[in-house]
Amino acid sequence: MEVSTKDAIHQNGNGALHGPMNGLCIKSTVAARQYQHGHDPLNWGEAAESMTGSHLDEVKRMVTEFRKPV
Repeated sequence: MEVSTKDAIHQNGNGALHGPMNGLCIKSTVAARQYQHGHDPLNWGEAAESMTGSHLDEVKRMVTEFRKPV
């Protein structure tokens, strides 16, 4: 049985070169446009922003928020 290298899937099944999942991790142009226009349904921008700074700054912010009267 001959298998062309174009359609070959490696023995472990990952099909890394030309398999069906090729391009899975590449950001689509639609997703890129939505992200550039502020559309961030999973709040990745907010999550990334919260990772900046130190843990102490985050704790100070939470304490300040906790002390605000309702």
